[in-house]
Amino acid sequence: MRNSLYLKLALSAVTKNRRFYLPYLITCIFSVAMFYDLSFIANNKGLPEMSGGDILKLYMSFGVIIIGIFACVFLFYTNSFLIKNRKKELGVYNILGLTKGNIACVLLYEAIISAVITLFVGLIIGIIFSKLMLLLLCAILKMPSGIVFSVSPKSVAITAVFFAVIYLFTLIYNLISVKISKPIELLNSGKSGEREPKANWVIAVLGLISLCGGYYIALTVNDPMSAVVLFFLAVMLVIFGTYALFISGSIAVLKLLRKNKGYYYKPRHFTAISGMLYRMKQNAAGLAGICILSTMVLVTVSSTVCLYAGVKDMANDRLQKSVGISYKSDEMLTQSDGVIQSVSNAVAESGVNIKDAVYFNYLSVTAERHGTVYSFVNKNTTSAADLAVTVAMPESDYARITGKQPHLKDNEALYTLGKATADYKELTVFEEKYSVKSADDIPMADIFKAYTTPVIFLVVSDSRLSSIYENQAEY
Repeated sequence: MRNSLYLKLALSAVTKNRRFYLPYLITCIFSVAMFYDLSFIANNKGLPEMSGGDILKLYMSFGVIIIGIFACVFLFYTNSFLIKNRKKELGVYNILGLTKGNIACVLLYEAIISAVITLFVGLIIGIIFSKLMLLLLCAILKMPSGIVFSVSPKSVAITAVFFAVIYLFTLIYNLISVKISKPIELLNSGKSGEREPKANWVIAVLGLISLCGGYYIALTVNDPMSAVVLFFLAVMLVIFGTYALFISGSIAVLKLLRKNKGYYYKPRHFTAISGMLYRMKQNAAGLAGICILSTMVLVTVSSTVCLYAGVKDMANDRLQKSVGISYKSDEMLTQSDGVIQSVSNAVAESGVNIKDAVYFNYLSVTAERHGTVYSFVNKNTTSAADLAVTVAMPESDYARITGKQPHLKDNEALYTLGKATADYKELTVFEEKYSVKSADDIPMADIFKAYTTPVIFLVVSDSRLSSIYENQAEY
């Protein structure tokens, strides 16, 4: 047969079956558009130049993967619905003389037509709405538009390749389903009832464990850096668990109820359980998708509202003073008096009065944390979750500000943590052991508590601080 005939049959099938094809095409188009928009923002060259752009890029990359997973599930779900309702038509083709190979060619052309339409329209919609997403993003962040708007060839290529692979697998699924079906089965497919699904207890149990594990991670993680790493894992576990419970867990529960004769053989329960048991095989994936999307909407809205409501409190925690001045020096303990005097003179010349001024020396070093041991970061450090900021203040500044003289020895220190709580008696910091006591009055420690990375704030003797500074310079 000529290719033109295959093309005509494919076009005729798409137009005549538009009530089946239209939901499938709409699903594909919006999946392509959403995938492109997230990929466009994640790969935008101007994103790293924005404040917090790296974190935004990370989360957008997570979003691309999650949308990709949803696209796979929804497209396979809608495709299975489409091919099921077209089996009778394909059976007629077979009876009229078309071989399975000829039908495969028709399905191939249908897949190409669907792919071209959905990719073209989806990318056009995605490109149009990507500009709107940029404007909304800049408006939410209250920043001037630092992201350059342009059509991203990289995002277009990623989107096209990703969905081409999905279409290829759906085509393979369709070809296999037609190949293994007899002509009479294709003709009677519309009349045949839904087969009773089997309860897969292994998948049901794995789904329950995954769902519980995902929510456990979400509820127990406290470290912001760990949260960034574990967020994606928790989302994937919840998605898998939800799908597994809907697809296999629901069937298992319904079959258990059916085995309970005292419950099942009541007119009301008999009809409901029997109907749900035969419907869940086709509807489980759709219901799971609706459930997950609804959860994501609730989480997104509640998180956004909470973040906006807490902006002022976060600002007060980070910025306890109206003005903050930092000065870096290799001789911080000896040069600080001169720096303070210079700042005071400059402020006096401007006619501004200083109130509640607090000044102190400190050394901030990013350390690798393992329990009570804080060591210098080296090239073998593999996880950001193992990092912590170590801030050390000299005893002389602590005594001057608080009026308390701790009389610390070289192996003694006061400490306070960021948002975490722990009762330490001994710490090893940069290869030196310290007997430590908790102190809640360390000046300005709350500023460092706002860090996303775990923080430990130490007060050590002046000589020990100089020693720490000399040691860290070697790394």
